[in-house]
Amino acid sequence: MERLLEINAEQAAGVDAVWSFRIGDRRSDVRVRDGSASLAEEGSGADVTVRCTAETWDELLAGELSPQIAWALDQLQVSGDMRLAQRTRAIFAF
Repeated sequence: MERLLEINAEQAAGVDAVWSFRIGDRRSDVRVRDGSASLAEEGSGADVTVRCTAETWDELLAGELSPQIAWALDQLQVSGDMRLAQRTRAIFAF
């Protein structure tokens, strides 16, 4: 992940979960715990896994592509807790 994600503390309040972002050949696991985020240890057990190419990720972060369209075009794969997955964009502020 070339760009770091910012977290929306208000949206993340009360959340205790791990997101695994697999962007191209990179993997970053992020633990969100009650309004803050930190890198999680590998093998922490992701609640949500997000997969896409680096190009798709850059388009998502730039606002050039919506997650819904990327998912519909199979450019974005999401697995795990779908309730949390639906909150990803709001929690990570992109």
